[in-house]
Amino acid sequence: MALWKTMWKKNERLRFTKQNSFLKKTTPLEKCLFYATGKGIKYITIFGFSGKRFDHTINNLSILKKFCRKAVI
Repeated sequence: MALWKTMWKKNERLRFTKQNSFLKKTTPLEKCLFYATGKGIKYITIFGFSGKRFDHTINNLSILKKFCRKAVI
């Protein structure tokens, strides 16, 4: 019984780690767009995606370009 619990915990930990690594590699804007397009939303309005830092603004623009085929942004 203890071996089964250990194997289950290892598999659960592996699945959680893969999901966690995906969440760490995406920005909050990207997570929102994944969620919205996954729900089938076709028209999305985004406010405040440009910030004080130029590199963050450029990154957000590249994210918007990735999602422009899935929804009207």
